Amino acid sequence: QTHYDVTWHGRLDELKEYKEMHGHVNVPRNSSKLGEWCYFQRKQIRAYNNNESGPLTKERKENLDALGFEWIRKRKRSDADAAEMSTKTSRSSEDQGRLLKSLAFVRTAPNTGHCEWTFDRETRVLLAKCIGKRDLLCEEDESFMMRAMERTDIALVIEGLLRNKSPLLDLQYIAKRVKGNIHHRCLHFTVAPKKQESFVAEYASKVAEPAENSSHQQRFAVPSEKAVNRSIEISDYIDYIDKYKNAMSQEHLVEEKAFQFSTMPRKEFYPSVDQFFLVDIDLQKILPEACSDFRDHFLLKKCLPGGDACMMKSVSSHGQPPMGPILHIGTPGSSIHFHRDGEGTVDSGHFCVDGFIEVVMLGRMTEEKNQQALQHLYPHHKSKKLLWPDYESIRKCKDMNHDPCVFVLKPGQFLHVNKGRMYAFRSASSASLDANDCHKDLRNELIENKMITNDSICKILAWDWMNLGTTEEGIQREISETLTNARLAQKNEVQPLAIPERCIIAMAYHHLACYEATTCWYGGLLPSHLIVLKGIYPGLKDIIECQINDINEKIKSSKTDTDVEVLPLPDAKKDPDRATIDPFGNDFNCKLCKKELSNTYMHCEGCEILLQKDFNIC
Repeated sequence: QTHYDVTWHGRLDELKEYKEMHGHVNVPRNSSKLGEWCYFQRKQIRAYNNNESGPLTKERKENLDALGFEWIRKRKRSDADAAEMSTKTSRSSEDQGRLLKSLAFVRTAPNTGHCEWTFDRETRVLLAKCIGKRDLLCEEDESFMMRAMERTDIALVIEGLLRNKSPLLDLQYIAKRVKGNIHHRCLHFTVAPKKQESFVAEYASKVAEPAENSSHQQRFAVPSEKAVNRSIEISDYIDYIDKYKNAMSQEHLVEEKAFQFSTMPRKEFYPSVDQFFLVDIDLQKILPEACSDFRDHFLLKKCLPGGDACMMKSVSSHGQPPMGPILHIGTPGSSIHFHRDGEGTVDSGHFCVDGFIEVVMLGRMTEEKNQQALQHLYPHHKSKKLLWPDYESIRKCKDMNHDPCVFVLKPGQFLHVNKGRMYAFRSASSASLDANDCHKDLRNELIENKMITNDSICKILAWDWMNLGTTEEGIQREISETLTNARLAQKNEVQPLAIPERCIIAMAYHHLACYEATTCWYGGLLPSHLIVLKGIYPGLKDIIECQINDINEKIKSSKTDTDVEVLPLPDAKKDPDRATIDPFGNDFNCKLCKKELSNTYMHCEGCEILLQKDFNIC
């Protein structure tokens, strides 16, 4: 064989592989060397048909014909194909346009020498690395961080906001500090080495091929069908983690001993199969010292619940709903699937204390687009809570302009999640992932750099807050998003976590008073009083107009209904020794539909007089 023969057959093998992957052999000319080679073969067909000598022989033509090679490409597309191509081109150009806007924004990052800014175009992650040991952030860097938090098409990750790891979050300290405390939010997972295709086949009612017995297979942690939420003693759980580490350190599990929790004495669990994820451990109640320590040393305090950048700052601390910080502790493979914090009404902060967290986060979208995205991410199961997204589902989300961010949150890094954005996270292990898993390359990088072990325990500090924004347009967007999602939650008869109406009314009082009282100064990095007032005005106007309409309707009905009376002085403003309502409390929600009662409400006098209890409805 000549060198050309060897090269030709090599390209033929490539074409066979291309067909296995794509189902056809129509390789675009400009896509690769294989595409150029196919184009060259087509050019030789005329000489072959005219019995002229050339590189295309009878044997080679037969080999290509056997693959279904098209010698004359059809240039005309059907109307459907043309429409689909036009849609894809439009979406691609729209996505490219948003990416260019993101790049333009990133280029405005300050160069102070105290913070390194990098942007990954593929993952859409803006990473800020705080340099040096400083007790305060540089004002320019902090201002840019707050502006970056208004963007809903990228993920903001900040490293270096907590200088020293607190010993009060050590597992052994926690076990001794909370000994005897029972936690009721523990997710139970069962683990089995399977391929993702096996789960797809199983839950799509197809015949699943048996998984090969390989140590490199992905260990899927699937929620237990019988009992997802379990109540266990926290100190028991930390003992269980020790048993898990021992089990993972053994190459071959021989005669593994069962573990029994004190709250479930009749049940046996095995660390290699049963995994548990403790979620929502209230730091303020369970570990108050650790909570105070974190608040004292976290450098971006304005982004904590009730902080300077939070809408709840103008609301009494007694009237603020509990928003953390809370602690999550999980073994590798355990996960929290796609959700929106507080029904989309709050932002959230996540600080990775230990372990590596694999994250998929989508851009801020409407409820309809969120459901559309879930269909792409979990097409094989109705519950949409079994599999982790693969490359193909992420690609579809990109095509649909859902702005997916796929990345890994590392120890010491903080992630900001905008209100209304859906996200999922998974505790990473040293086990290799399926070839299709969207985190495969990122996981392999951690394994190759020996940054992760199979017994790595994940610890996350998380909290919710209500980002106000820094510009007039940004404030209007944040107000609109939280009000829209709060009303959607009410429609679905779910009580949202946030209190947007109370926050907006309280902010109006505060900033208007500061603006009119010229002696008040509002310096620093926060927006001026006038910018805040302009930003909250559309939302405030909408709230007050709705409440005035409600009052006018009740005034009309009170003329014919003797059981209804409209009082200009509500009991919330009466003598607290005679009224049961705390005007600064956090219980102002409709007892029937959970709607927020920020300014007007219906109050049952019978409950107050006879039972000394509140019964307030919208």
